[in-house]
Order: sequence, then structure tokens, then C-alpha cells
Amino acid sequence: MKNKIIFIIVLPFIFSKTYATETLFDSNILNNYTVITDTEWYAYGVGYTTKDVNLFSKVKYSLKDNNLYIKAEYATDGSNNLDLTEYLYTVLANDGLYQASITDEPNFGYQLTTFSKITPTSKKSIMWTYTPFSSNASQELIRTDKYEEIDLSEKSISEFVHPFNHFTGLDSTLTEIVGTYPAYYVKKLHGKTFPAGATCLKSTTSSNNVAFANIDMSNSSANFDLKKSFPLGYTQKTLNKYPLYLSKKIQSNMPIEAVVKIGANYYYAEYYNNGVYNSYANKTKQYEQNYQQAITLFGKESINAKMQGIFLKALKSECNLFNKVASQAIDAAK
Repeated sequence: MKNKIIFIIVLPFIFSKTYATETLFDSNILNNYTVITDTEWYAYGVGYTTKDVNLFSKVKYSLKDNNLYIKAEYATDGSNNLDLTEYLYTVLANDGLYQASITDEPNFGYQLTTFSKITPTSKKSIMWTYTPFSSNASQELIRTDKYEEIDLSEKSISEFVHPFNHFTGLDSTLTEIVGTYPAYYVKKLHGKTFPAGATCLKSTTSSNNVAFANIDMSNSSANFDLKKSFPLGYTQKTLNKYPLYLSKKIQSNMPIEAVVKIGANYYYAEYYNNGVYNSYANKTKQYEQNYQQAITLFGKESINAKMQGIFLKALKSECNLFNKVASQAIDAAK
């Protein structure tokens, strides 16, 4: 089955890329902790070729009147023609489809979510509660993301903007596996560090109150072979009014591979039960097990073990939301 990370508005924007953000805010105090309101974020994805004008592409996220919007800023080719398709999610829950707004508001872009609460849980952590946008006014699905603040002062921009490229780019023995771009990425950012005052938010958990399917609307098929796509078998259920086919292959800490039928077409999806669906602690534990298993099976210096070790290191260096100071440094390094 096709494996693709589908954008869902889990802040931080969990994608195969890593993103940075700039934050501008007014704030008030709740339980002795700062509550952030009126916020803007700038997200950065990395390129794939040395021919790109910029190392990064940039997307702006704005919080206005408790609504979150997305707007393209620039692409790696130097233009401002950044395709937002992968960011404009489609989510299916029991009360219907949630899809990003198709209305492009000047200076703000497309509406993604509505926040109900932004709650500080300690001096170094915050919790965001929100509902994805729905043109049908569906409100049953509620998501909660928790973050920890990380001090980035004097730390490597290369490592924290895209840790996987950073660590693979430092090891020339992995070029045959990952290509030449990671080494190029590291070279371009060599010696560039975040200044004092730079911080980021790191996702610790993401949860939802009801089950949902995250749908990839970029590809569809009118003729779909379910048995071929699900060799271990599948189960069928109906979510809202839509047929949903779930793989019987269940992996720890992973969504269930799925296919949903909308109208006459089938679409790939990922199905999440209610509760915590993304946990940094659980992922770290799983990656540590994978690394140790690779060492046992192939040896510590094997390509397999090196790659599993990098997945683990990249996870530990992952940043999801960057403050204004960090964002300005990333912009200067593009």
C-alpha cells in the first residue's frame, strides 16, 4: 500500500518535512503562566535538489480570532508558487468531513482550524485544543496537542530544522542510500547557529476525542483492488455515510492503513482510534528498540544500524514550532 504522510493539522505540522515558526503575540497570564494569543508562525520545508534557489520553502500560519490560517510565502525554486495541496487536509469523523476552507482570505490564506483553548501546563509546556475547519459546521472532532519548549541558543540550524538531512549528511557512507542532497544541505548550513533567545516547541503528545480517518485526496481510483492493497486482510465499517476499509495489519504506535470510498472513487487514508495518536515518548521507545534490533541483527557499523540510529537521533532533535528569534535566523540561512 502507498505510504505517504498526510498533512493533518496537528500543530506541529506533522509531515515528512520539519518546520520552523515565527511567533508574534499578545499575551495574558493564567495560573502564573503566559497564555499566547494573536499568533503567527512561519513553517519551513526543505528542498530535494541542489538546483533549488532556496534550501527551504516557507508557509505562514496565522491565528486570528481563534482561527488558524495557512498562506504560502515562497518555494524552494525562489517563486511564491508553493503548492499547498498536502497542507489542505481532509479528515473524516463520525459527524462528517472536515476540510480546510477553499476561501483564500487576503493576508491570511485558508482557514484550517478553530482553537477553543490555549493552556499553559508549566513554565516550559503548553497545550492547544482545537477543531479542524468544516464547511458543514461539524464540531464533534476535538484535538489536543501538547508541547515542550526547547532552548536553541547556539545550537545548529541544520540539525534542528531538518535533523534527518543533518545526520545523514554528516555520514558519507550513507550517500548511496540517501543521495547527495543531505551532504549539500549540511554544507550550506555549516557553522550557522541559532542566536540567544531562540526557542522551539517540541510535540510531546497529540490526541483526539473521537476516531477519525485522515484522507489523502491527491490521488484517487475508480477501480480499487482491496485484496491486493491489504494482503493480510481487511475489515469494513461505515464512518458517517462513507465506506471505510481498514487493514488487519496493526503496528504499534502507528495509524491503521485504510481506504475510504467517497462517491465513485477510492482514496488512501490513515485511521486513528480515539485517544493519544502521537506520543514522543512512545516513538522514542520504539525507535530505540529498532536501533538495538538492527545492531543485534546486522552489527553496529552496518547501514541498517546506522539508519536506525539516525532515525532515533533525528527524533530527539525534532523541533516543530520555532519562535520569532529562531525564525529570523532560519530565514537568513535560506
